[in-house]
Amino acid sequence: MILKKQLILSMLLLITQSPCVNAQKKEIAQARTYIKSGKNLDKAEQVMNKLLRDSANIDNIRIYTTLAEAVRKQYEQVNEKVYLKQSYDSAAFFNIAKKVFDVHEKLDSALVIYGKKPDDNTKIRARNSEYLNIYRVNLYNGGLYWLRKNDFKKAITMFDAYLDCHRQPLFSDYTLSENDDIAPLAASRALYCGYRMQNTSIVFKNKELALK
Repeated sequence: MILKKQLILSMLLLITQSPCVNAQKKEIAQARTYIKSGKNLDKAEQVMNKLLRDSANIDNIRIYTTLAEAVRKQYEQVNEKVYLKQSYDSAAFFNIAKKVFDVHEKLDSALVIYGKKPDDNTKIRARNSEYLNIYRVNLYNGGLYWLRKNDFKKAITMFDAYLDCHRQPLFSDYTLSENDDIAPLAASRALYCGYRMQNTSIVFKNKELALK
């Protein structure tokens, strides 16, 4: 009798979960269609972020991957305008540059925690870190952009993001702490931002590296 009740409960659970799973698959498929077309990329990003806010999806690597691809595509579209010397929104460019790193770092963490194929995860990390390392300097450039505008809060966010790459497992193969000549410059400018913001914790946080 107990076994029968457990079986019924399991069946009911599957029935209630099924529509949610189907809806999730449709949303991911739609997002990937947007990415492939290069249109409505912001919608793809929004839908994936919405799915990740649901704790039931926290271990779904497909969602993290789709989110990263949607944001990367946005970045590449703006970066193409920069390369072709077409008009573009500088603030938006640097904001999306930071977002590219944020979502890929989130994907990397998800792969470590929830990924079921370690060998594949290693390949994905290598591919993503190689891609991101090319554009890492744009985090520093974004800090300079906001610094010139005296927006110290946004500037420190960009400098912090640049320096944070040093501790991210995603970039562990690059030994950035030993090979990054720009890091002391980023730290000194972050220190200056902290000074202008009268934030001593930012000053002391960056003091040692800034003096190198």
